[in-house]
Amino acid sequence: MAKSGVVAVLLATLFSGALAFNLARVLTSVPEEERIDFLKYHSEKGYQLETFGQPLDYEKDLPDEFSLEVYRALLPNSVDNPIILNALACIVCWPNGKCVDLCDPGVHPL
Repeated sequence: MAKSGVVAVLLATLFSGALAFNLARVLTSVPEEERIDFLKYHSEKGYQLETFGQPLDYEKDLPDEFSLEVYRALLPNSVDNPIILNALACIVCWPNGKCVDLCDPGVHPL
């Protein structure tokens, strides 16, 4: 799926909740090429807040509640299947859209 398609799916997921207007307003103010990183940052920050009660080493750029809402909005779409998680753990993708599977011995010998 193209990067713009991933952003569209994430936007649709985020905009279906109660705080959709605020999330939409904030996210549309972020340049499109930075939105995936922005969502990653705030979902990770939200995870830290939800799990530990405070973010570890994150800037105070937006209220913590925003990051919590991003995390909570994405959580229903998370993967917990160990086989899938193991496969995903080895994949590295770059901003140019190309990816490599580091667990593939033909690409990265063990």
